[in-house]
Amino acid sequence: MPHPRMMFYHDGRHPLIYMYEPPMLKDEYEAAIDELCGTPVDAIMFCMGDGRTVLHDTKVGELWGDPVDKWNHIIFHRAHRNAKALIEAGHDPLRIICDRAKVKGIRVYPTFLVQQVSGERGKDNRGSNFRFDNKHLEIGAAPDVDPDSPGAAFLDFKHPQVRDERFALIEETINTYDVAGFELQLNYGLAYFHPKEIDAGRKIMTDWIRRVHHAVKSSGAGRELAIRIPASIDGCLSIGLDPADWIKQAIVDVIIGQSMTNSELVDPQTDFRPLVAAAKGTNTRIHACIHSHLDSDRLHEAPIQMIRAIACNYWSQGVDGLYLAHWFNNWPYQASFYEKLRDLLFIAIEFQCPLLAGLP
Repeated sequence: MPHPRMMFYHDGRHPLIYMYEPPMLKDEYEAAIDELCGTPVDAIMFCMGDGRTVLHDTKVGELWGDPVDKWNHIIFHRAHRNAKALIEAGHDPLRIICDRAKVKGIRVYPTFLVQQVSGERGKDNRGSNFRFDNKHLEIGAAPDVDPDSPGAAFLDFKHPQVRDERFALIEETINTYDVAGFELQLNYGLAYFHPKEIDAGRKIMTDWIRRVHHAVKSSGAGRELAIRIPASIDGCLSIGLDPADWIKQAIVDVIIGQSMTNSELVDPQTDFRPLVAAAKGTNTRIHACIHSHLDSDRLHEAPIQMIRAIACNYWSQGVDGLYLAHWFNNWPYQASFYEKLRDLLFIAIEFQCPLLAGLP
């Protein structure tokens, strides 16, 4: 089977578990797959939840909402009730997705939000007991870090407990579900180490990535590790990530470049060429994040002409595929959404197989 050319990020929440009144039915949950059938989407990158907590039947992690005594947001409560009801009815939400995708011939890569800011117990409905009870493992626990600085409330990956807790959820997922691979979203919380320990942190993170890659490969033939990172290699290095080294060591199969701010807005000028150059002659593929949200004073979503132009720009840089990030915000999907997906396929064919582009 050829490698996926078009990956679609589905956050598992906004067009799905947030939208249905409890108790959610199994066939309602299957809509996440059904709504993308017959489109050029080769793989669905399905988010597992908040990152600290998840929305499936975990045995090593924590279910979204289990630590909550009092809810302060009805949508978060709805997500918890829907997930819990499905699990109690014998329908593990992530297994529903994997099983339905297999029937429909679409690959699934669970997406793990590796880094997430921590809130306070009693106020943060999506937090975990692990985070509430282990503030000493956060970057801001160091006495020389301003507690109000942007990275203070993130986990410090120098701690083995942090890396082990994160790895346990990954290992459980790849050994429990029928998946095509696994995605690490490392462009969500842009701090992994104490600001003075970034250089040493790169080796720590690379060792951890190697551990994850080995687990993914050992869990099933043909499975891939995909990692979403800032498109800027210098930007990655500044937060303790070294994608060029990962490529050199062959411990990542797909690198997904995205604007460093993890912005949901279209960016016609993202430069993927350094990542493409780093991967040249290797087995690592580079996918370019393409967004659809414009949010101007005149248009909410980018028109199809703009999507075409951006896609052509990205393909001309030599990328191996596209990653449709935050297109789930178009839900409920209308004709214009599907029309853009079809156009993206034609553009991909034009750049990858120009001789076939003119065939009927």
